[in-house]
Amino acid sequence: MAKKIKKTPITTQTHKERLRKQSEEARAKAARIRRIVVGTAILLGVVLVVVFIFVVIGQMQKNELMNSVTPADANEERTAMQIAPGMAKAAAPNVGLYFDYQCSGCADLEKAIGTELFRLANSGDINLQLHTVTGLDYYYGSGSDSTKAAIGATCAAHVGGNEVYQKYHQAIFTYYAGAEGYTDATLLTLPQVAGLPEDKQDAFDQCYNDKLTKGFVDGMSAASFKDGITGTPTISINGTMFTDYTGIDTDVLAWITERAK
Repeated sequence: MAKKIKKTPITTQTHKERLRKQSEEARAKAARIRRIVVGTAILLGVVLVVVFIFVVIGQMQKNELMNSVTPADANEERTAMQIAPGMAKAAAPNVGLYFDYQCSGCADLEKAIGTELFRLANSGDINLQLHTVTGLDYYYGSGSDSTKAAIGATCAAHVGGNEVYQKYHQAIFTYYAGAEGYTDATLLTLPQVAGLPEDKQDAFDQCYNDKLTKGFVDGMSAASFKDGITGTPTISINGTMFTDYTGIDTDVLAWITERAK
């Protein structure tokens, strides 16, 4: 008769210990899986939130531009205002003026050659486009005067046409206030100086007060930096940027023609 082997407590304890370790390992594995799943879900959630934010911001900017009024004399790309569109002669140089309505150098350049630039554009000797920049709003810190002045000018163009726009633009620099900014009262009265018919003043007031051209103004400024300007004023002639205006006030057309070659 075979002798029965009696299990010792040690053998029994070892088996129980093994089962306990297996159970703990299973729970640890399950916990790791849960952490991975939860972590992935959180990461995915963060990514989705970031994507959502960018989509919303992009859509808001798109909607702002879509809902914005664009003056009829804006260029096709909606990056500048044309002066005397359709008047340029076949061989006329393409001239772009990049400026900020709070820029002291821009005010000086405007006083020196602004009237002559407009005369050359209206006679067809140059193809002139004005690129409004609003960067000094950020330089002065949470400012808005560059933008306000630009809205006023583009509303003048929208309501009164190209000639009123030219005169309003010049009137802004006549009342140039630099870092002191422009008051709403001043910008709302400049249409009278620019020759806007009295019966169109209400339309201008609505355009200005409701900031109907702000999307267009913001787009112009953003496009200017994409063009590569590093400061204002800057003049482009057939795509080449110039910031040295030595001799320009002597003969504006000759200065431009020489650099257009």
